[in-house]
Amino acid sequence: MIFCWDYDAGGNVEHVNDHGLTPDDVEYAFENVIEDLRSRSSNRPALKGLTPDGRLIFVTYEVDIEVGDTFVAVVTAYEIGDQ
Repeated sequence: MIFCWDYDAGGNVEHVNDHGLTPDDVEYAFENVIEDLRSRSSNRPALKGLTPDGRLIFVTYEVDIEVGDTFVAVVTAYEIGDQ
């Protein structure tokens, strides 16, 4: 899995930082999934997962598969607590 992070102003890195998260937090959640879901608002794939420090987060993302590689573009991620 290859994560596509946009470090430009307004990109997904800035967006997850606005929610108190880092790209490392989000990538860790993909390795520590509690539940696979779909976003109710966008119907994109989503997950509930844990960060390295144990926070439960919700991540919405898009997937593109090309020549055997899976590219993941995180749309949003935010802490949800014990839900």
